[in-house]
Amino acid sequence: MNKDLETAGKFKRISLIIFGIYFISTIILVPLFSYLFDNYWLLFGIIFSYLGTIVKNNQIGKGFFLIIIVIIIYWIENGFDFSDQVTFYWFSFLFGSICQSFRKVYDELAQHIIDREVGDINSYIKGRVEMKRKQDNKQL
Repeated sequence: MNKDLETAGKFKRISLIIFGIYFISTIILVPLFSYLFDNYWLLFGIIFSYLGTIVKNNQIGKGFFLIIIVIIIYWIENGFDFSDQVTFYWFSFLFGSICQSFRKVYDELAQHIIDREVGDINSYIKGRVEMKRKQDNKQL
């Protein structure tokens, strides 16, 4: 039982580490790319990255495939260039949603383990209480 709770704690820690890496890398990499490409409009990539996490949290994924098709058509017409604003914003958005997906999976795994352990503990306590009542009733 304790090993499972330790595992759940590890999953929670991994989730927090993923969020920390995502947060710090977004704050560092987007301004760095903006500076390297000499295009300060790319700083809006920070907003698009956080927008990706919000969209992933709210599970608004139906429009996701439509956006992919539009982006591919855009790349066919204009060519693929990472320093292009639309491409950079798309990859910022994608980075945010992918990191949120990983974090969400680890959170759900940890919550599943915790819920199972709480159920086991509750059944153990109920069994002990019932056994104590039977012992008390036999003594009377």
